[in-house]
Amino acid sequence: MPRCIFCDKSTEHDIARGRSLCFDCLIRLKKFEVANAREMTRRLFGDEFCNALGRLNKMDMEKVDAASLKNLKEDIEIIKKQSPC
Repeated sequence: MPRCIFCDKSTEHDIARGRSLCFDCLIRLKKFEVANAREMTRRLFGDEFCNALGRLNKMDMEKVDAASLKNLKEDIEIIKKQSPC
């Protein structure tokens, strides 16, 4: 029977060659990811990327003028440049 890679409990699901995650550890891992997603993104892509995303999230697309459109294009270029996709 597969064992959890964190707590070594027996699990029903085999992810890779007898190693897996138990349900409790999976929940803890997901909670950690959610709680630390912003910091992980900042470390992975940098402050410039996170700041650009923040500005895009706050922007009201119905009230975009010429100046904010230029900033929007710059932010999109920053994100495109640093995005892994």
